[in-house]
Amino acid sequence: MLKQVGLVVGVLALVYATPVTSAEKLLEVKTLDGPYTEQVLLGKKIYKRCMSCHSTTKNKIGPSLENLFGRTAGTFEGYRYSKAMTKSGIVWNEETLKKFLKKPRKYIKGTKMRFSGIRKESQLDGLIAYLKLTLGLEATKVE
Repeated sequence: MLKQVGLVVGVLALVYATPVTSAEKLLEVKTLDGPYTEQVLLGKKIYKRCMSCHSTTKNKIGPSLENLFGRTAGTFEGYRYSKAMTKSGIVWNEETLKKFLKKPRKYIKGTKMRFSGIRKESQLDGLIAYLKLTLGLEATKVE
């Protein structure tokens, strides 16, 4: 029971604390116990595949992931997207990201993204949970 209370307090602290860096948030998550912690840590591991092309602060080979959730696909300033991406009309959220990251070239035919995809649901959920936390969004378990 005490462990569960500690987990709830820790997650609430992440959600309602004064703004801190994403590195500090991840450090706090590592001290928690429970499935959410494992999901975020798995996501951090999976994100390493993304880092060669994407950043949470600037454009690289791929567009920045800054303000990703709620953003319309193909609209981040300063990045040259494919016509398919700019015309897709997709708004990024957990559902659309999961579909795209599972099979990018099937979900948006003509995308410039040259990534075969992530097949395992647990890895997709982990990556999205990690991105949400890293981008300063509410700490919730992805399902």
